[in-house]
Amino acid sequence: YQRRVHGGEKLLNSVSILDIDTGVWEKPSIDGSPPAPRYRHTCVVYDKKMYLFGGKEESEYFNDVYTLDLEVVTLRLFAAMWLIKNKVDLDGQGLPDSLITWMRTTLCASKAE
Repeated sequence: YQRRVHGGEKLLNSVSILDIDTGVWEKPSIDGSPPAPRYRHTCVVYDKKMYLFGGKEESEYFNDVYTLDLEVVTLRLFAAMWLIKNKVDLDGQGLPDSLITWMRTTLCASKAE
């Protein structure tokens, strides 16, 4: 989850993964409801899961926990990259439209650069 500052503060609740070898950031497809945007939260990775606890948004303090299964996210990302690398017809695979759109806009765009 990210907090970015561009001429002011904007809290985000998105997930990005950095490929250390290429220096390219990817935005994986995530299931479920994301946590509210926040900062001053704690994240811990344990047993292939990332746990997010608490945080703050303006005057509101959070006392909640979210879990992100990193193995599932990684597996989806590698599968998507393999499909694109091998030029598999994405429309004929029974994949959710949101995943196909993400693969085309994120992965295909980064491969073209």
